[in-house]
Amino acid sequence: MDFKYEDEYVKQNMTPADLWEQLAEELGEMQHHAIKAARVLRGKNPTPCHLQDEILECEKELGDVLNCVRLLELHYDETEMKLKMIRWWKSIKDSQEGS
Repeated sequence: MDFKYEDEYVKQNMTPADLWEQLAEELGEMQHHAIKAARVLRGKNPTPCHLQDEILECEKELGDVLNCVRLLELHYDETEMKLKMIRWWKSIKDSQEGS
């Protein structure tokens, strides 16, 4: 989707600091819903929330996060992303083999 007009309008009316604050806020909101989803799945720290509601809220917040990422012109390196996944995989594998 092309949001050229909307992007330019937001950029003209928000400072870079505003955009970074917005990103932090949206990430915090997504984190909040992710924690709620984990609590529902784990069932140890009861919450009246429903898993599907929390997943939907995470997806909505992801849209806000991605808008901020786009406006801040942040990019990711696919090679770095793959290396991070390999480290994550290795960490899980090593912990399972060590137990």
